[in-house]
Amino acid sequence: MGKDLKGRELGKGLSQRKDGLYTARYTDNFGKRHSIYDPKLSVVRQKMNEALYTKDHSIFSKHCNMTLSEWFDTWVDVFYRNTVKTVTYLRAIANYDRYIRNSYLGDMKITDIKPVHIQKFINELIEEKSLTRSGIKPYANVLRASLKKAYECGYLQADPAEVITLPKRNSKFREAMTPREQKLFFIYAQGSSYYDLFRFLLLTGVRIGEAIALTWEDINMEERTISINKTAITVKGKEKDMYKERGYETACNRAVVISSPKTANSIRILPISDACHTLLEHMNLKREPKINLLFYSKNKSYLDHSNIDARLKAICNLINERSGEHIKSISAHTFRHTFATRCFELNVNIKTVQYLLGHSSAETTMDIYTHISTEQVKKEIQAINTLDLTPIIKMA
Repeated sequence: MGKDLKGRELGKGLSQRKDGLYTARYTDNFGKRHSIYDPKLSVVRQKMNEALYTKDHSIFSKHCNMTLSEWFDTWVDVFYRNTVKTVTYLRAIANYDRYIRNSYLGDMKITDIKPVHIQKFINELIEEKSLTRSGIKPYANVLRASLKKAYECGYLQADPAEVITLPKRNSKFREAMTPREQKLFFIYAQGSSYYDLFRFLLLTGVRIGEAIALTWEDINMEERTISINKTAITVKGKEKDMYKERGYETACNRAVVISSPKTANSIRILPISDACHTLLEHMNLKREPKINLLFYSKNKSYLDHSNIDARLKAICNLINERSGEHIKSISAHTFRHTFATRCFELNVNIKTVQYLLGHSSAETTMDIYTHISTEQVKKEIQAINTLDLTPIIKMA
């Protein structure tokens, strides 16, 4: 029993320090000690009673015997499902099922999982599955989100996923093409069935999924605008069946699911430049009757994202073999990076570029999609050369 400075009994766990502060101490269900301080004894008692009540009555206070997979199923349906788009919810399940559910990590009790277990699992994905940083992120993200919520709910004394480390960024794909590479690419891309798509991506900066989902109803040639209001997501295997069961439109072996855009800011009306208007007129003249898609496959359906990247790789290899120059492999997303970089080289206003790319903030635009080219550096250094850098020598 603790006492105050006058020697009076205060009750179990309560005492008064020499500086006059009243204090209360208790141990939670995980064995962790806590202290409460306040100048008023009544406040300390109230906070102490609340803490002990929570300890004794909280549904999250007992030792948790759930495995990671059991907790994931609870988290994804109870806490996650109604906070994101259906496609995002389904993708989280598919990502968990692909590598985590049947692993040793999925069978572990969440209270037994330590950072070293998660880091070991991440390392195995790198070494055994040859996944890059971007390939690992979807699996790391579901682990982080689900375990963070377990910690917030009181199931865990600490969040074991908070300190995991992902591999360094893969530099395989260049963020933006230089003007020289851009010109060279389109010389060698002529004749490709994706040629118009490549030009469209560079002229608009839209995401590849947004371009694949476009129909002619989204194009207003008179008003010279493009309506970005949906996106195409490529899924396969069990994930494809999950979408079909929920009524999503699917096609091809790798199903293409049409969903709302990535974020609210992704829904936008883009003005059509003169060059893009000419391209769309050309595409409209040669398009096949009764096909409403802007870009479509040989079987008259949605394009497959993986096939597009494979063709890009083939074109880059062709350039390297025949041109005497070297161009690093690019992805469909490279056109978006290149569009943003050309905009900034032309001094387009940051807020304009933010809107065109469909970002929620200008900071995102600046941090991710702008890259200074060598040509731009050479141009800017000329301005520095005009400065008078002659040192001023003070006379003694």
